[in-house]
Amino acid sequence: MIGTQRSGSNLLRLMLAQGPVFAPPSAHLLRDLQFFADSEAPLLAAAMCELLDRNVLAWPEGSYCAARLLAQGGHAGLADMVVTLYDSAATRLGHPAWVCKCLENVHHLGQIRGAAPELSVLHLVRDPRDVALSFSRAPIGPKEPHMIAFAWRADQRAALAAERTGDWRRWVRVRYEDLVRNCDSVLQHLCRALEISFTPKMANFNASEEAVRTASLSPLWTGLSSPVTTSRIGQFRQPRHRRFVIAVEDVLADDMEEFGYRPLYRTRSRNHSAAELSQFVARDEALRRQAAGARDPRREAVFNRREHLLSQLRLGNLNPIITRSIAACHAEDGRRALSAGPITDDGRHQL
Repeated sequence: MIGTQRSGSNLLRLMLAQGPVFAPPSAHLLRDLQFFADSEAPLLAAAMCELLDRNVLAWPEGSYCAARLLAQGGHAGLADMVVTLYDSAATRLGHPAWVCKCLENVHHLGQIRGAAPELSVLHLVRDPRDVALSFSRAPIGPKEPHMIAFAWRADQRAALAAERTGDWRRWVRVRYEDLVRNCDSVLQHLCRALEISFTPKMANFNASEEAVRTASLSPLWTGLSSPVTTSRIGQFRQPRHRRFVIAVEDVLADDMEEFGYRPLYRTRSRNHSAAELSQFVARDEALRRQAAGARDPRREAVFNRREHLLSQLRLGNLNPIITRSIAACHAEDGRRALSAGPITDDGRHQL
């Protein structure tokens, strides 16, 4: 799954998880381990699993193991190991398909294509004005409207460029607005396109244990325990958001209509001077600091666990847990790691 954050990706992930799809939370492994990509396979596998251990939203228990990763493949580089991780976890848990909800992978599609040309792409897109408003209220992420718009533009242009290559097994685009307005029909179309089984339970994802637990962990996800609603569509139309929306449209008026979103106030995008860009950056940094100061320190400590590990890896300080993981991988005789069986071409369709 690719796109821009604050576009309903956790909503769609949890919907798919009610069916035959292994749909774990984002782990951001391909993005965050780019600097580590040339490491030896045992170290890379251990680092990936240690990051998963520190994920704010936990993966299912027993779904990953460094020794199993090494036993089942993933030796051709970072992207290959990420694909092997999802393949291995889906197989172990008995799912015929999986989805990786790391939306920023839109900027790593070349690596993913090289590792697994059989993958399908699910492109989720939402009106950038509502995306920008959602970011402005969220405890993390960009806050200044121009900066949010620049990020949305970069994500969507990267997606369009990749789609136009025609190199993908399947490329399915879903708009957030269509999903929440016509939930069952859009999900049925999506499942047919990706050749996975539809179940009516998908629309009732909010009753699942994972949705309730996720909603309790952060203001980012509070809506996940509520039924599907259209109330978050078009909030940017409120008159009090006019200046904010104009800022977004100044950047995106030329790009929005590609996805069926009509500007309200601008007919063309405009160029910004270097001085204006500097002002946007400075304002965004100030707003981010303000948002950071309002975050719950206890929750922040949980979010920071994986960042601490990444900083240690960047410094070359291999944490003792990583070292033990590597030793365990070398000592493993492979029998237990292979108990789930080798990965075979069994007709599974990765999303």
